[in-house]
Amino acid sequence: MRKTLLTAATLILLATALLATPASDPPQDWTNLVRIGAYGLKGGDAERIVRSATDSKVFGIEVDNDIPGRYESFVNPAEKLTAIRAVAEAAHKAGNRAFVYIAGTECITANADKTPHTLAKEHPDWLQRKITGEPAIFGGGTAFWIRKGDEASMTPLSRHSAS
Repeated sequence: MRKTLLTAATLILLATALLATPASDPPQDWTNLVRIGAYGLKGGDAERIVRSATDSKVFGIEVDNDIPGRYESFVNPAEKLTAIRAVAEAAHKAGNRAFVYIAGTECITANADKTPHTLAKEHPDWLQRKITGEPAIFGGGTAFWIRKGDEASMTPLSRHSAS
């Protein structure tokens, strides 16, 4: 009798413990588990970037090769699209993920002081305006990423005030 009660009590405790165990959490999206690394993408360097990411245990390769952020590639995106496609294919082949940084509200023209083709010169109607009505254009030295002679223009989609 004592053995039967002990067995029954053990079964009841075990059943209670099993019923009290919470259900497993749903699987997380891969973006919740990434260790991101940022890499400049110039073209022809996809394998090196993916190897470097793999060696440093990066899962989530962010490449800085945005098309709308540079006027030259906005006008002719073929070279950058090829580089982006190459790093995406190399990353997927290695079981990794890749994504591209895009500066959606700023467009920089390299050597704007030496070319007639800039966003501001060719499409002034696309520019964000200061409170005074002037176009929001910034030159080299205004920010660390704008080189001397370059021109940075803000689009109307920007949340930044240029006043």
